Order: sequence, then structure tokens, then C-alpha cells
Amino acid sequence: MLGSEVSMRRKGLLVALACVVNVSVAARGVETRGPDIDTRTPAGHVYGGCELSPEDARALAKAHPVLVLENIRFLPAAVAASLSTPFMDTFLTLPRLERIDADAARELSGRRGHLRLWGLTEVTPAVASALCTGEGQGVELTGVTRATSETLRAIVSGHRSSITLGFRELCAEQAVILAEFHGDVHLPRLSRLSTDAARCFQHHSGVLDLGGAVVSEEVSRLLLRHNGPLWLPYVRKLEPGVGDVLAGFQSTVYVVLEEVDSPALAAKLFSGPYRDETVMRLRRASPLVAAELARNNLGYLPNLEELSVDAAREIARVRTRLTLDSLTKLTPDIVVALTDRDATVRLGLVSLEGPDAVALAQALGESRALVHLNRLCRVSDPALKVLEENPRLRLPAMEKLTVLREGD
Repeated sequence: MLGSEVSMRRKGLLVALACVVNVSVAARGVETRGPDIDTRTPAGHVYGGCELSPEDARALAKAHPVLVLENIRFLPAAVAASLSTPFMDTFLTLPRLERIDADAARELSGRRGHLRLWGLTEVTPAVASALCTGEGQGVELTGVTRATSETLRAIVSGHRSSITLGFRELCAEQAVILAEFHGDVHLPRLSRLSTDAARCFQHHSGVLDLGGAVVSEEVSRLLLRHNGPLWLPYVRKLEPGVGDVLAGFQSTVYVVLEEVDSPALAAKLFSGPYRDETVMRLRRASPLVAAELARNNLGYLPNLEELSVDAAREIARVRTRLTLDSLTKLTPDIVVALTDRDATVRLGLVSLEGPDAVALAQALGESRALVHLNRLCRVSDPALKVLEENPRLRLPAMEKLTVLREGD
């Protein structure tokens, strides 16, 4: 794959990832329609008017590469023509667009950046053909949950680099048509992929984005024949056996899991082009998966909540800073394993009180690493005295700490 193609796909994925990591809430009261809908991503200018003249449209398009027309429900051809620009990497979002005719769609197709027409729920073959006439980046129709075969053929016969549809189900007939598309196919709301539909994508070579669809082991084996990258950006947990199958996928796999149950898949994900992103949801890590994190030097693990002592020893092998802001369940053995290193460790410990507080404080006090306890807010007085003896521990300011005295 050419470097420019990788860059373009990465930009699209980072936009999707921003919606994965953050809770998707539409800008300024625009309703959300799913995890893929967030008018704030990427950030840009929001025009709140209900009407727009061609002159104002031209001025907005020229001034704002990322533009949200928040309340526009109908787009006349003259306004669409004024919104058309020849520049790539621009975003035009119409979250409440209800209708557009073929003439306006044809004019809008001259805009070479991303067209996000989320408000549309129906698209005729004529509008679909006109909308995809011009060469450009993605057309997003996430409000369209069903379409005729004629409409789908009009879309895939166009000249955009990617298409996004709001289908929740996909039959084999639709899959055959989508597989003919030369670019990337995004189905962010798909709930499940059948074996018949999966079998149809073996000759498709673009990105196949299945959103949060449930993928069985049988389906995953059929997807091994797909020639392009496979994205599962909204999947949090894989079905049993699927991880080991996806590890053998010939192209890139993108999935952001809470737990990776396959060391082979962990090795693929954590060494791939999106490795930093693929650990963002990780909540648990076995020793074998932790070893892959260390092997690929992935220490920013903001959502990791659970670790065994053996897994902690493996993660401590990360050569750079360890950020474990959600790791609040600690034992002395886990602390010793994590902090027996030279590089900095940041722990999410919020409270240090109770019968085990002093033992935990003593383990922290023996740390070889520089340890940040930025989130600590409650600590017993005996434990605090132990912590203060080690200059390599970074504690919050005293006014931010609630110190529990005997009898509190």
C-alpha cells in the first residue's frame, strides 16, 4: 500500500477512534444516532442557521475546512454548488439534512473532502449516482439503514474513496454489491455478519469496517479470504476462538478490546500500525498479553484495571513511562513488581486506608522507580508517614489530601 493511502486511512481511523474513546455526544444539542456520530470530531465551525444563501455558503466553505451545517434540512442546488471545494481532508457535516435532489447531489459531489450527510434516511438511485459522481473522499450516509440494489450499485459505481452506510443487517445480495466497491466500506451500525455475507467479501481489497458487529469463529475464518484491512472499532469483546483466527489475518486488523484473550492476536495488534490505539480500552491483561505490551513498549494503559503479579512483572519491562491511571486494586506484591524498574510509573491509587494501608505504603516506599500518585485523595496518617520517607514518590499537595487520623 502506498504511503499516501496509509496516511488517508489513518486519518479516517483516528476520527473514528475519537468517537470510540470519548462518549459520543453531538455538538450543541444535535442528537446522536450511534457511536459513529459526533459532530465535534474533528473539531470545526458550527453554523446554526436553518437557511443558507449561496453567498454565505461560499464564504463558509472557503473559511472553514471543517464545517457543520447543524440545522440545514434541505440543500438547494445553488447552495450545494457554493459548498463545493477542490480540497482534500475537509469535512462537511449535515446532521439534520432530510432531503436532497439529484441536481444538488451532483453539485455537492464536486467537493473532494468528506461528505457526512447523516440526516438522510433514504437515497434514490438517481441521488446516489449524482452524489458519487465526483472524485473525492468518503460519503457517509449513516442514517440510511436500507437501500435497494439499484441504489447500492449507483453508490459503488461512483468515484469516492470510501462509503459509510447505517445498515444494521446485511444480506448476501447486498454484500455482493458492496464487495465490488474499489474503496473502503464502513458499516458502523452493523449488529451481526452472517456466513453468507462474509463469504462475499473475499475479493474486496479496501477496508472492511464492521463496526460493532458480532463475528463468530466461522465468520472470522471466512473473512480470512478478504484482501484488505479489517476494522471492528466498536467491538469490546470477541467471541471464543475469534482472536486466534484474526491473528492469522493477512492484512491489518483494527479492534479495541477490553481484554485480548489470544496472545497471538496481541502480538499482531500491538506491533501493527495502530498499536497505540488498540490498547486504549484494555482493562485486563494476562501475563502473556502483558509480555506483548512490554515487547512493543506500550506503557500508556489508561483503562487497565486488573493485573496479576506475573502480569505486573511483564508490564514492568516496558522501557518508557508506565501510565496506569485506572489501576486502583493493588497489593504489595503487585506494587513491588511494577516499581522495580528505572523508568517512571504513574498509578491510579485513590485511597490508601484500612488494615493493608501501611504494608502497601511500605511497598511503594521501596520503589526504585519514580512513582506518581497524582490521584491519591485519602490516606491514613501512618501510611502517609511511610510514603513521605521516600523522595521518589510524588504525592499530591497536602491541601488536596484527606489524612485519616486514628479514630476517624
